[in-house]
Amino acid sequence: MRLFLASFATIPEYAFLQKEFEHSLEGKWVEPENLHYTLWFFGQQQESESIIKKLRQIHFPHQRGIIQGLGIMGGGHRKILYAKLRHNPYKKSLQALGECFGMPRRPFNAHVTLLRIKRKNGDDYHKILRAWRHREIGFTHGQVALISSQITETGPIYTPLVYF
Repeated sequence: MRLFLASFATIPEYAFLQKEFEHSLEGKWVEPENLHYTLWFFGQQQESESIIKKLRQIHFPHQRGIIQGLGIMGGGHRKILYAKLRHNPYKKSLQALGECFGMPRRPFNAHVTLLRIKRKNGDDYHKILRAWRHREIGFTHGQVALISSQITETGPIYTPLVYF
């Protein structure tokens, strides 16, 4: 099973945000009910119990995070449009995750994936990114979950296994 640690998110202006980028970025938008702030990606795992046991030793604040600011990351075919948190309430939790599970092989930015980009049409998206740089666009729900992701033809199915 594919596992990650996240807090589900709500972006009230999500439809408007999609419209803003409709002519400059093409790709697959994350369904509104699947929006989440990824804290840690565990990847493909045989079981979850040992991970859950370690996660229970880490404090995760039950506090909403304010989503503010957009960016693009990734290389090659794996570019994404993402949102970030203004003040990350999980900063100490992320440090503890690094100590508990070891640092990822490549640097990982905690983020909310919005769009898996397939094509950029010109450079207009830069202006849109700047316009949204300081706007509060949403919030995390304040509770962190270990989530199992099953990839299907119609999109991923996310199943929270345990909340912290």
